[in-house]
Amino acid sequence: MRTLPTIALFCCTALWSAIAVAQTDHEVLVNSRGTNAVLRYDLSGNFLGEFVAAGSGGLVGPEDIFFHPDGSVLVTGFGNTAIKRYDGATGGFLGDFSTGYLLNTPSKMSMGPDSLLYVTQWGTTQNKVCASIWMARSWMSSPPLE
Repeated sequence: MRTLPTIALFCCTALWSAIAVAQTDHEVLVNSRGTNAVLRYDLSGNFLGEFVAAGSGGLVGPEDIFFHPDGSVLVTGFGNTAIKRYDGATGGFLGDFSTGYLLNTPSKMSMGPDSLLYVTQWGTTQNKVCASIWMARSWMSSPPLE
């Protein structure tokens, strides 16, 4: 029964800091802004190693972690202009998910009821939300939403 307290600890930490947490059936992924990596833990809280290696694919200051329906993992980075896409099993870099539109400090991601992937931006010039066609498996160029 250590799983529930461990998950609660990760969730509380995520609410009060810049930590993102994403869980599968067997492990928890946690961003590491200080090392530009995504770390893996088992459900008991034991460290398993890096899931996304430090700086892989140019990842800088990982913010949010999101599981795509195709099995890949999407990661936003405080120092990036694109959403990074990684293999959901190995953590290997697959390329930029967002293309055709430069994001300005992408932060949080969420899928809306309209099947669009919404991404907040906290850059100095674009404090807006962007949306992409979720089922297309890639970012579709669209202007920011007001």
